[in-house]
Amino acid sequence: MSFFLCRSFMFQILISVADLFSPNDKEPLRKFGLLSSPVQCCLQKMFALEKFVASNGRIIWGWLFLIIGAFSFTSFLYAAVISKLQPPSHNVIIRAIQNDWYYCFLIPMTLPILFVAVYFHWLSMKLFKHA
Repeated sequence: MSFFLCRSFMFQILISVADLFSPNDKEPLRKFGLLSSPVQCCLQKMFALEKFVASNGRIIWGWLFLIIGAFSFTSFLYAAVISKLQPPSHNVIIRAIQNDWYYCFLIPMTLPILFVAVYFHWLSMKLFKHA
C-alpha cells in the first residue's frame, strides 16, 4: 500500500511542477480547474489509472488470470483435437500443428502418473496424521 501512496505522491509533485512551467496562467481551462498542457493531462490520466489499479487490483489480476487460462485451454484444445479434424492447411504454422502428435498423446500418458502422484500424496498425508 505504501508503494501506491509513494507513487501517487510522486504524480502529485509532477503535476505541481508541470503547473509551474505552463506557458500562460490565464488560460480559460485553468479557470475551471481543468489541466491545459498535454503533460498535465497525461499525468492526470496516469494518476487516475494508478488509483483505479490500487482500488481494483485483485479484480484486474483475477480477470487477467482467467483470460490467460481460457486462451491456454483453447490453444491446447485446438492443437490436440480440433487441428486433427480439419483438412490439410496451406499455412505453414497450422500445418505444423496438424502434423504434430505430441499434445495428442501428452494428456492420456500423463493420467497414470497423475493417479500415482495422487495416491502417494494421500498416503503421505495418512502417514503424517498417524505418526
